[in-house]
Amino acid sequence: MTIQKLKIFKRKRKKMRRVILICSLVLVVSFYVTNVYAMCGMCSASGAHAADESGSAKSVEKSKVVKVDNKTCPVTGEIIKEEAKVQHTHDGKIYSFCCPMCIDEFKKDPQKYIKKIETQKAQENKTKKSKPQEEHQHSH
Repeated sequence: MTIQKLKIFKRKRKKMRRVILICSLVLVVSFYVTNVYAMCGMCSASGAHAADESGSAKSVEKSKVVKVDNKTCPVTGEIIKEEAKVQHTHDGKIYSFCCPMCIDEFKKDPQKYIKKIETQKAQENKTKKSKPQEEHQHSH
């Protein structure tokens, strides 16, 4: 190779490295944004999760707040994924939802959805009590 061709080759290689670096950075950033903001297909990238998690909990004393610990969303009936869960405090109780849009729906008629949660909880307790206890293999 001539010296001139070698210089051109080095410039092209340097330029290609920059392009690869920029593409890599774009991929990393897009992956991060996708994982952080796209937890729920219905949610926007506006940060609504963080805003709703604190919700109206500030108005109720922390010592009086009770976690309802519902496993299914009262609005959609879907099982709530831990990584996508959002919470809202209503009348001193923390309810879990699959996304912020469900919280908005809950706020329209809280008693309707509270009854759904209570019914689900009662069914869960009934199921737990109806399962026979395993027999012990040892003597007391």
